[in-house]
Amino acid sequence: MKLTSFLTENRCAYGIVTDSGVIDLSRLSETPDNLCSALTDPGAEQLAVLGAELVPDFALDEISYAPPITNPQKIICIGVNYVNRNEEYDDTTLPPYPSVFMRTPGSLVGHLQSIVRPPESEQFDYEGEIAIVIGKPGRRITQDNAEAHIAGLTILQEGSVRDWMRHGKFNVTRARISTDPAL
Repeated sequence: MKLTSFLTENRCAYGIVTDSGVIDLSRLSETPDNLCSALTDPGAEQLAVLGAELVPDFALDEISYAPPITNPQKIICIGVNYVNRNEEYDDTTLPPYPSVFMRTPGSLVGHLQSIVRPPESEQFDYEGEIAIVIGKPGRRITQDNAEAHIAGLTILQEGSVRDWMRHGKFNVTRARISTDPAL
């Protein structure tokens, strides 16, 4: 099942994407207000049932995609997350801890929306990522229990201003407005 947040009729909504359009789940009185709340709702498994019973409210060309989660509490990213990527930096030995950086919600755009290429950068770089949407809160979650906290997965086109990366800190170079479309 493909879920999305989208803009139409001057409002932000969420729904199920089908081959013939989008079923607007946010219009139904028994559903939560936004996709994040829907994913964490105890009745989330009913979304698939609704999707099988309802017809699309909008054709795909009648909506504009928003980032899937329009109201994230925080966006935590892991950088240099595979072996060959580490070779781009000063030291080729793997660090003992992951490289963690934050993103702002304003740095995300929806599927098919334009990424803003900063004019002051000559080395704007991009790469595909898999984003994990955390639905169930937790702290110090064990590896065995991690899957229970995942609400869903999405694809992210990540953009970085590489010529500003003169150090190992990513926040300034990666949290720019509209540098990442989220699907």
